[in-house]
Amino acid sequence: MDLKNEIWKDIPGCEGYYQASNLGRIRAVERMVKTKPKGKWYMRKLPFTIRAQGTNQTGYKMVGLCINGIESQHRVHRLVASAFIPNPENKSDINHKNGNKNDNSVENLEWMTRGENHRHAYLTGLKRRPKGKRILNEKKVLEIKLLLSRKNIKNSEISRLFSVSGTCISNIKSNKRWGYVAVN
Repeated sequence: MDLKNEIWKDIPGCEGYYQASNLGRIRAVERMVKTKPKGKWYMRKLPFTIRAQGTNQTGYKMVGLCINGIESQHRVHRLVASAFIPNPENKSDINHKNGNKNDNSVENLEWMTRGENHRHAYLTGLKRRPKGKRILNEKKVLEIKLLLSRKNIKNSEISRLFSVSGTCISNIKSNKRWGYVAVN
């Protein structure tokens, strides 16, 4: 970690309290805080401090942040991405490009849709497809999407044609499943 090239930015929603670095670290901002030890209120200076990071059950780095007496836990990669990486398409997921959940540097993070993130996990071998016979593939889903674009065919007819459930067809239609397969 090259700390001399570390850049700090305010975390959106935590301005004046916490910052994220391009190297994946989180720190509390130097500020005055009101405290009441021994029953008397007074102001004291809180210095810049690097926040300790733990790991949750799924392997993501977590950090606790406290604003106005309310403490909450946050995934570090989400804080870093929100501070440094623009998200004009309002994508929901953040992908670790190299698959390492401990590498929260800006260069290793990117915004993705849920479908794009799952596809990346499958293509890189980070996630395995469920065991059993898979009925659909990208080619069949493309055919389904072409049929869905027609007005004269019902979802139930498409589900019978491809031997899948109506829910499966609805999920394809709404891009909840196979959203990355696009009809040109």
